[in-house]
Amino acid sequence: MTDNKVLIPEEFYSVLNFKQNDFPGVAVVNTALKEFEPKIEFDWQLGLLN
Repeated sequence: MTDNKVLIPEEFYSVLNFKQNDFPGVAVVNTALKEFEPKIEFDWQLGLLN
């Protein structure tokens, strides 16, 4: 097991509206992480379906 030390940038959020399968969607994205490495340390997402 390896220990990685990372510096996380200050958060900056964008709200995106979209359609998927004819249903409206909203995403809140921390765009400060766009160029962030190592992405493998934070590879998750949350999805809610009805």
